[in-house]
Amino acid sequence: MTLFPNHKHPLDCGPAAQGSRLRGQYPGAGGSSQQLCHGVKLPSAKHGRSPKPHISAEQFHQLIELLPEPVSTMVFVLTLTGLRISELAALRWNDVGQQSLTIDERYCRGDLGAPKTETSNTVIPVLPAVIDRIERLKGLSVKIGGGRGGSQTFKLVKDASPNALVFQSVRKGAPLRDNNLLVRHLKPAGKKLGIPWVNFRCLRTSFATMLKEKGVHVRDAQALMRHSRASTTWDIYQQTTDVHQREALSRLDGISTLVQ
Repeated sequence: MTLFPNHKHPLDCGPAAQGSRLRGQYPGAGGSSQQLCHGVKLPSAKHGRSPKPHISAEQFHQLIELLPEPVSTMVFVLTLTGLRISELAALRWNDVGQQSLTIDERYCRGDLGAPKTETSNTVIPVLPAVIDRIERLKGLSVKIGGGRGGSQTFKLVKDASPNALVFQSVRKGAPLRDNNLLVRHLKPAGKKLGIPWVNFRCLRTSFATMLKEKGVHVRDAQALMRHSRASTTWDIYQQTTDVHQREALSRLDGISTLVQ
């Protein structure tokens, strides 16, 4: 039974009727229903997550060979530990253990403070090659300049006391700024190698993806990445590569032989 047989819901009316109703309610709004909607922005269509850029093992080795020190060692450590560039820039010699690194500070463009999250503030295990590469810096020197003015030789590590920074600017031994390293070294090297999109975030993604390629359980990868949730590790950082897809398909070999 209809209580109000002569009453129509606004949505039951045609566009013209709806427009007239709106004009009646809002006298200043003239024109057609299309004009009434002019300027209204609809939300953009939702798409799936786009893949995050990451480098292969071959591209990693090419970068290491092409970059000068100490940037080469920084990229080496970042890619094989998953550290953030701000955490590496704040690394001190008393943070370097025999098989681990202590992450308790971050340095970002003049700001020295605590790591990004509580789970980031921890001690992480690292490969022996990472420790060897860091310790190797103490014996390295680089030449800068040339031409008429001649060149100057600088030690990469001017101060190796426990509280001194591991990665120091070549001339003055000051903290390194990530934006300078990116623009002056990493981006130009990436362009030469055909990977102009490479950046420091990309190296962290590459570490997570390499762990996945080697079959590391997502919980272990989460601990190494220092994420509070495993979903962050596998949904945002770990990328699917051709290696993963071919490995998945290879497991169907046994089924395919049964029908031949």
